[in-house]
Amino acid sequence: MSPFLFILTMEGLHAMVSKAVNTGLFKGASIGHGNINISHLLYADDAIFINVHKSKLSPVNVPGEDVSNMALVLGCGVAKLPMMYLGCLLVATWGDAVLGNLPTYYMSLYWMPKSVQNRIESMRNIFFLGGDLDEKKLTWVKWETCLASKAMGGLGIGSIFVLNDALLFKWIWRFRTYSNSLWVNVIKEIHGTDGGIGTSRAGNSTHSPWNCIVQSASKLQAKGIDLLALCSRSVGDGHSISFWNERWCGGRTFKEMFPHVYTLEVNKSCTVAQRINIKDWPSVLRRSPRGGAGSNQLDELLEVICHVSLFASVNGWKWELDISGFSVSSARSYIDEHTLLGSFTSTRWLRCIPIKVNDLWGLLARWYALDIPEVSNIVEWYSWLDTAHVSNHARSILEGIASTMLWSIWNFRNASVFSMTKPKKANIWDSIVHQSFLWISSRNPKCRFRWLDWLRNPIETHL
Repeated sequence: MSPFLFILTMEGLHAMVSKAVNTGLFKGASIGHGNINISHLLYADDAIFINVHKSKLSPVNVPGEDVSNMALVLGCGVAKLPMMYLGCLLVATWGDAVLGNLPTYYMSLYWMPKSVQNRIESMRNIFFLGGDLDEKKLTWVKWETCLASKAMGGLGIGSIFVLNDALLFKWIWRFRTYSNSLWVNVIKEIHGTDGGIGTSRAGNSTHSPWNCIVQSASKLQAKGIDLLALCSRSVGDGHSISFWNERWCGGRTFKEMFPHVYTLEVNKSCTVAQRINIKDWPSVLRRSPRGGAGSNQLDELLEVICHVSLFASVNGWKWELDISGFSVSSARSYIDEHTLLGSFTSTRWLRCIPIKVNDLWGLLARWYALDIPEVSNIVEWYSWLDTAHVSNHARSILEGIASTMLWSIWNFRNASVFSMTKPKKANIWDSIVHQSFLWISSRNPKCRFRWLDWLRNPIETHL
């Protein structure tokens, strides 16, 4: 009953405050040229009441002139920290919880400076190498390659730059899909009905969280990564979709596909509902096409829209990368593919051994009692493994032990070059057998491996 009691209480509180506003007993803040009035905000068990007559703007590290201008827009006063609030001294301090969540919060609202991105990437690189911040270790693989997806031959870590842009673009998607939300209406009042998305207005205006969000999408476009082009309209009744200026049928807008007809259009801001069922097209054009390209484009346009049907449903948006809708992970993967350098061979991952072993392969034909041909590279090895006439269980064991072998050889090589105590070659084989048994058995809790069976032939062990 607790959640329902919260809902009932919040509904009652909302009704009371709204009545107080309507009778003039309480006044909120007016936003934009349309004077959207915001008197209170309710979310779960939190409530914010906005009374501009009692409100004051308290800046932290913001120039006084900017604070005064913002207070003038909001219609409130200015206060300086430290200050008294509800009988308590309020100072500018950061708690551990704030600092712990600050990076994700920051990347969700602001475009992170390049210097900060590089510093964080450097710290992540050092962490994966197993070193300290003031320690330099030898790097065998480029960090950019590690950041790339597994399909591109990387480790699928992903870059901070890409995560930042994907989190910011989430707000553009929400702006378009939650068009009736209060915050969307506030953005429209300040930045226009399109929010400045895909225009040059945001780039020429002052800094704000929303301008940073729009500018991040524009910067990606300049690099040839157009996330906006991956958003297309899902047609319902067609009343809120621009016939010429939005992508709703095909990969491009109609003004790009049929420029000659668009030039002749009388109402270039018309909707799909206003054009889809028109029988007499010359009546909505300044003049009839005079043969040539104009006539051909009009015929092609009519051929395209003759198959379109409208429905008594709300128009929506489609995300081309995922049929279920936008996700930060899909946007992040798409940007990664266009920014990170990978290899032509995808990374093979084996769950039964640690990740650090997955880039290695080996050949232990005598132990397996299998006829395994000689291979010259890892691609040939996996090609044989994928077509080998063995069970899936045996194939997994085979791949795991082979990877463990090459990992052991690599460790032996590093120890021989860098360690003060030189390893013994005679111990490599025992290390491979022992380490592969420990890894594969411990990472497969449902499997039942016996040590003696493992020594005889590992691929004949049973689950």
